[in-house]
Amino acid sequence: MSDHVYAFAFPERRARDDASTSTSTSVGGRRVERFTFCLTREDGSRIMGAVRRVGGTRALATLGHDPWFEYHARALEGAETEALRVLEETMATATTTATATTRVLTREDALWVYLDRVLGSGAPKAGETVAVGLPWTAFAGVATQSVTLRAPDLKKEFNLGIKFTSLLDVGHVDAVLALFTALVTERRVVIAGSRLEALSGAVQAANATLYPLSWQHIFLPILPESLLDYLTAPMPFLIGLHSSLLSEMRKLPCDDIFLLNLDDGSYTYFEEDFENMPGGPLTLLRVGLLRELERTRGQDSQAVARVFRTFFSSVLGPYKQHIKGVVANPPPKDAIIAESLWLDQDEFMRSKHGNVLFAMRGTQMYEVFVRQRLAMCANVARKTGFVPVGDEIVDFDLEEPDLTFSDLMMRGQAMSEQFASASSHAFSVGSSVFRQTMRKAKHAYSSSKTIQDMRKAFSAKKAQFTASMSKLREKSSEDLYAKWAEYEGSAKTLNFGANADAPPLQTAAIAPTPPPVAEEPSQTPRQSASSVAPPEEETISVSKPELPIPDAREERVSDENVPPSQTSETRVVADMMRLMSFDHDDDANTGKPTGPPPPPPPPPADSPKPTERSAVEPIPNLIDL
Repeated sequence: MSDHVYAFAFPERRARDDASTSTSTSVGGRRVERFTFCLTREDGSRIMGAVRRVGGTRALATLGHDPWFEYHARALEGAETEALRVLEETMATATTTATATTRVLTREDALWVYLDRVLGSGAPKAGETVAVGLPWTAFAGVATQSVTLRAPDLKKEFNLGIKFTSLLDVGHVDAVLALFTALVTERRVVIAGSRLEALSGAVQAANATLYPLSWQHIFLPILPESLLDYLTAPMPFLIGLHSSLLSEMRKLPCDDIFLLNLDDGSYTYFEEDFENMPGGPLTLLRVGLLRELERTRGQDSQAVARVFRTFFSSVLGPYKQHIKGVVANPPPKDAIIAESLWLDQDEFMRSKHGNVLFAMRGTQMYEVFVRQRLAMCANVARKTGFVPVGDEIVDFDLEEPDLTFSDLMMRGQAMSEQFASASSHAFSVGSSVFRQTMRKAKHAYSSSKTIQDMRKAFSAKKAQFTASMSKLREKSSEDLYAKWAEYEGSAKTLNFGANADAPPLQTAAIAPTPPPVAEEPSQTPRQSASSVAPPEEETISVSKPELPIPDAREERVSDENVPPSQTSETRVVADMMRLMSFDHDDDANTGKPTGPPPPPPPPPADSPKPTERSAVEPIPNLIDL
């Protein structure tokens, strides 16, 4: 036993006086370290040990069955001066006499009297506070110095009096939540750190987070170098490892280990553990830890422990509705049975938080929890004569405390964060699904033979249509040029003068009967009869376009008040205008009635006579106009 105690008192690998292993505590210029360890017997029972190490080379240790960590630390602090004196005396005696370095205390020794009062027969009962005098300071039989000790009541302090400060000092709550999920699913967990006091305190606090469950596997708040092979064990464990041994741990074949480093806050986690955790209780747990971390930095151990208990109240509390008797309801083969009662786990798993219950169903601490509750119900049945069911079962470990205004605010904040998280998750999932769908659609579109054939056919049709339009534009341009040349040639063949040498036009003749010409009262010498005689017949030849000839009665230009010499020319121009549809189109476009234009008004009596135009005077070319 003494060899094991020595290994746990000096667990690190580096030099014992290395400053990196010290804490901030100092007494009289000497470094003082205090931490805890645990020994497990063959029957599974545990022995808790407390160590007070002074100067890195001297250590005081106590062993006990109860986890009174603070009580033992205070007791060792009171005994430090006398214990070191006895140790130095023993070492000096062993050096000079070559005897053993072990000394057994007797009843006459002051140190034995003190230890008997605090750890032996005179130890206080749970919940008591006593002042124990220091016998080696006695004067005239009365101790002049004393130490005040309080024995914790573990029935009321469900967190075993453990402080959560060392665990929450890791720096962020997410690391604590990752550690908690690994413990709930019974993973292999290692917490590393360079300060032994913070390391052992964090491991003890991690174990306390599971209340009302209890860790049933390997539990070592401090792992000595000589027991590193425990890290290769195939079963779950909760171990505290000094940072100096991390390099040795990485050389061992130990996979799937959750590792939390207290020095830098780094941690590993398993995504599937978070997927199985219920969203509501986990968010409430996170908000509660943030509140306690901001309020007291985790100094209020009862408040922090209440936050974790609220989580298990939500998850495990409904078990009361599923306890049945063996006689009335025969259980299945894999049911957990205790004293004629069993828990219908199939119905229990279909409750609100079935995912985490299914993940916990195969764990050993879950089975122990169920057996303890069945035994509790059977004990109540023996006392009252009936088996309690449902809300008749009183379980103080899972009863939620009375809600305060702060608790209501915390739950409202938790619901708000849960909604925001769910919205963000839904948006990210929807965006991811949309991107995947678009990638698949693009891949299917690019790899589809039908789509490729359609694209090729479309490209071919587009090229064919482009070529057709190009040809059509070329042909239209050629036709336009040909039409223009034809119209231009036709216009040039028009005869506007009395040219006897011009060949007659070969087309249908339009020979209107000339109206009688009124003789002028007087003629100038320039107006000879031969010069003003119109040709007997005027013809116009137009090959294209073949337009219907309007009615001569509606379109004929009146020859009244027109000199005889201009009658033939005017008729030719009017017929040409009708054939080219200029008058007709203009009338149609302007909406004016068609027909012969009104005759010009007669000139006044006193106006000078108009000068008669020569019959050979040229008329302007209409094409140029």
